[in-house]
Amino acid sequence: MRHFFVILIFMGVWINASSQNKAPADTLKWQEDRKLKWSDFKGAPIDVPGFFGEIFCLLPSSYKKNASSSKIRYEVFTVMDKNASWIHPQRKNNISLKFFQLHFDLFECYARRMRKNYEEATFESDPSQTFSKIYDTQMSALALELKQMKADTKMGINASQINTWRLKIDKYLHELSAYRNNTL
Repeated sequence: MRHFFVILIFMGVWINASSQNKAPADTLKWQEDRKLKWSDFKGAPIDVPGFFGEIFCLLPSSYKKNASSSKIRYEVFTVMDKNASWIHPQRKNNISLKFFQLHFDLFECYARRMRKNYEEATFESDPSQTFSKIYDTQMSALALELKQMKADTKMGINASQINTWRLKIDKYLHELSAYRNNTL
């Protein structure tokens, strides 16, 4: 058994740990050159007054620690769960689609912030605590910013505020462009 352990370390086998690394089967990964389409919203509409649709986004993330060098690689990516995302047919318009695109893009901004934080972090021998703390902190900040975006845009009805948020999110994406790759 001792020889087996030594061989594993020598070979540089990666130890995998994760915070939320499983994405549903029918997902759309965020891509800079791929905008949302109504055909991406496959979920059944829910009839709730004042609620015209929903986009369900995730930030699956994981890290791998090289056993022989202690080097840590991080992966964070933005996905949309197509089957959980839905829209009422009568609300399929450009303004609504722009609103949902903002939502998806804001998730990508926070994926990039996580990548930046992971790259800048100092990790102990067990990186799981630091990894989870960064993830949790960024997810809390994302939730607050999403809440503000929804309030400002009146849940996607105020076109002027949607345009204001478009500029803000584009600025975030540009400022964090060094962290556009899913893996560090």
